[in-house]
Amino acid sequence: MGQLGWTSEIAKVLALLSIGAGSMTVSHANDSYFWVVSQFSDMDTATAYKTQTGVTLVQGVTTITILMIIGFFLYYNDCRESGVGLMPSITIWGSYGSDQMVLSAKDA
Repeated sequence: MGQLGWTSEIAKVLALLSIGAGSMTVSHANDSYFWVVSQFSDMDTATAYKTQTGVTLVQGVTTITILMIIGFFLYYNDCRESGVGLMPSITIWGSYGSDQMVLSAKDA
């Protein structure tokens, strides 16, 4: 994960949680979890398609959204404390042609 720039412990934990959240998004008939839940809750297949697939979609999207919000604040604070910029440089192209202004994290 170092090649992606995720060297802090917070970044590694957030990556792991994101993988877990993504693996549980949209449980459908080709997933064994779908059949375990539908059979143990005495749901017929049509009801399981309607309910469990939609609920796991909401679960996955909600979890990823929450992790993005948490990650932004935790990772941003971690980068500020360590002196490493969140983004090495930001290039802003002006509306006057090729005029360019480069802002680094240390300029802010």
